[in-house]
Amino acid sequence: MEEIREGGCTIVLDTQYWPVVFATWIGEPNERAVTRYFEASEPLWARARKERTRFVLVTDAARTGRPDAKVRKLIADKTNAQAPDTQDLAAGSIIVVENALIRGVVTALGWILPRLKDSTIVGSIEEAITTALGLLDEHGLARPAGLTVARYRRPALTATA
Repeated sequence: MEEIREGGCTIVLDTQYWPVVFATWIGEPNERAVTRYFEASEPLWARARKERTRFVLVTDAARTGRPDAKVRKLIADKTNAQAPDTQDLAAGSIIVVENALIRGVVTALGWILPRLKDSTIVGSIEEAITTALGLLDEHGLARPAGLTVARYRRPALTATA
């Protein structure tokens, strides 16, 4: 588990349930946090390449703030700059959005980030876990031990001040 703390933003990258990875965003994303998140994500892609496997990314945006236009553009730029094989290594991308304002941000990101159309938007972490497990089954990937809707707990963190 890796914590990225920058200003009022915390991002927790949790790989304990590989091949399901949770990226929990808390607080308002800023440029430094986004940059560090993409740097921290690189080993995930390397692991999938090395193990010749795929993984499901669950982006939990339920406790995130609304990023400004500069940060949204940075997210799009960083995503577009990823290696061409990242789409093949992802068995799925699920985004948890419980807030209508953030849902609007995700929609806006979709306009500048066509790859986002391949993501599944869900309204709860429970739905995200169910969807992730279904994607693993669909792709013939083993379910991680211990990952169930009943047992999963979000990181108990708040954004930094």
